[in-house]
Amino acid sequence: MAIPIVSFTAFAFGRNPFIWAFWAYLFQFWCLIPLFLMKKRQRPELPQSILKLAGEINLKRELRKIKTPDDLLGQGEKK
Repeated sequence: MAIPIVSFTAFAFGRNPFIWAFWAYLFQFWCLIPLFLMKKRQRPELPQSILKLAGEINLKRELRKIKTPDDLLGQGEKK
């Protein structure tokens, strides 16, 4: 039971969840103590290319919903 909890906690703190899963296998919940005492790491920002691609995919998804001019004004969803 300790392995998934420690792994998710390590991932949330910016640490390698596989290494911490191994430590949880050996020391159970006791490895949470050093995990909470260690400095938390910031996750790296996503590259602009990925953000641009995600924006384009979202735009295409939204444009597929538009079938009539009333959909542009938001009146097509009222039923």
